[in-house]
Amino acid sequence: MINEVVTADELLDRSVSVLQRIFSRSSTAVAAAIDAVNAFDYGKRTGYEVEIAHFSNLFLTADFKEGVDAFLKKRKPNF
Repeated sequence: MINEVVTADELLDRSVSVLQRIFSRSSTAVAAAIDAVNAFDYGKRTGYEVEIAHFSNLFLTADFKEGVDAFLKKRKPNF
């Protein structure tokens, strides 16, 4: 999956920047997103079906509660 094209000189800095953004997110949500993207390769269910299954489960996590609390209090979440 290609999201952005950069020069070879920019590649390392941009990669680090993207990884830092991913690492700042809920690891539970990131894992669910990766599972949905990878579902295409397995052929059992579509990524959309996997996403639906994960979506409702994520509402039950501590990370969801922290994310909502942080949003309402206008602060960065602490996952």
